[in-house]
Amino acid sequence: MAAIVWTDVTGAFAGLSAVASSWQTLTLAHVNGTGIAVTKFDGESGTLTKTARIALAAHYGALSLRNVGGAGSVTMMSEGGVSIQFSQPTSKSDPIFGSTPGGVMFLSLIYRAPRLRGPILA
Repeated sequence: MAAIVWTDVTGAFAGLSAVASSWQTLTLAHVNGTGIAVTKFDGESGTLTKTARIALAAHYGALSLRNVGGAGSVTMMSEGGVSIQFSQPTSKSDPIFGSTPGGVMFLSLIYRAPRLRGPILA
């Protein structure tokens, strides 16, 4: 399984250890669960899927440090009694995904291969 832990995120994106543990838990549950359409990448156990999960988690973590809350790309995600939703990136120059290093990396994963185009967030 290509599930990630928060140290995978901080190992690839310095500065995200300050993300609140509750946000880390919520984000990891989302990206390791149904948050990414793994069939658009290389399956549940694939390295591309793992990289996408790390990048997306880093993006959400960086947004949380900016106190974005429910604005921009964060519009629905659930864990326990908490729900937040995420919009689909719309282009390589998406203003929200393009605003963090993790978001930029995630966009590059989507747009570098034709099979990754289209809805990739579950």
